[in-house]
This record gives sequence, C-alpha cells and structure tokens, in this order.
Amino acid sequence: MEGAIKVEAGGMDKKYFYAFFKGLVNIKYKDQFSKSKDIEVDDTLDLQFLYSNLFNSQETSLEQFNKLVEGTLNIIETIVQNNMSKDDLEEFLTNQVKARDDHKRQIAQYWKNEQNKIIKALNEPLRNQTGGISEIDWEIHVTTASRHQGNINQQSATVVIQPKRGNVRDKIMFEMGKKDAKQILDKLSSLDALLNSAAQLQQ
Repeated sequence: MEGAIKVEAGGMDKKYFYAFFKGLVNIKYKDQFSKSKDIEVDDTLDLQFLYSNLFNSQETSLEQFNKLVEGTLNIIETIVQNNMSKDDLEEFLTNQVKARDDHKRQIAQYWKNEQNKIIKALNEPLRNQTGGISEIDWEIHVTTASRHQGNINQQSATVVIQPKRGNVRDKIMFEMGKKDAKQILDKLSSLDALLNSAAQLQQ
C-alpha cells in the first residue's frame, strides 16, 4: 500500500486504541471543543497522559509513540476536514491507511459515534472577545467548501463584521481562503512584533 498512512500500534488492545484515538482528537481540537456544550473537555489531557496511561514504555518507545501520534493525527485531520461519510471513511481506511483491521474498526466506530458533535463544535463561529475593538461585532464561520465555483472544493472561512451601535444593517461579509488567512496572520505577527518593541522602549 504505497503512500499509505501508517498506524503501527503493535499489539495494543482495541479498547485502548479507541481511547488513544479519542484522546488525540480531544487534544487536537481542545480550543474549539471547550466552547461547545456537547463535548466535555479534560484540561489535564495531553500526550504525556496518553503515553503514561495507555502504553507500556518497555514495549513502545517514545520515538515509536511519536510516530504513532503523527500518523494518527494525519488520519484525524483527513477525516474531519472532509467530514467523511460512512462510505468515504471505509474507502479511505481501506485504501490509504495501513493499520490493524480491528484498529480501523475502532476509528470507524468513533467517527460514527462522534461525527455530528465534532463537526458542530468546529463549525461554531469564532466571535469577538477582544476589548480593543469592542464597538464591533465579528464572527468567523469555517466552511468545508467555498461558495465560489472556481474554489468549490477548497475550505474557506466567511467573515462577518458589523457595528454594535448605529445601523446594524451596515454589515460587511466576505470569504477568505487559506492563502488569505496566512497573509492576514503574517501582518498581525508583524504588528505584534512592533507593539512588543514599542512596549520595551517605554520601559
């Protein structure tokens, strides 16, 4: 299976693998899940916790664990980003994932149980929680596909900005893709660096 994502969990019991997979999902999307009413988040959960409680260090080295984490996160990202149906997931696990069959079944079972909650939590819009622009309401809705025909298969985000006072119909709404978001983040990083420099000069 050339180019397949390898998940080498050795003789790990399927129940432990389910717990490992679930734990990784919760770690990866912790910030988004913490804003959801449907998903309970354990603030103490981290990779060290998973390694210490689900793995035998005599059988699985830290290096092997890190490779397993990397491969499994790759699977999680692919499944979630594509919001896979049952058939899509079965095809993906069969053709693109190299793992034990019982571990693949645990992945499929987890997605069947949690798909709706996860997608709902990740689609919750980001909202204005900053004091510096308190007079403006903003939201960011992440979508699985662009509305524009040329980018129909690309993920995008719809940004909504409107004043809290005055004419609330004065709303600005636009869509941006990954490249646009990166440019904005780069500019914000530069601004952050300038503000930090200015603060140091004032000290």
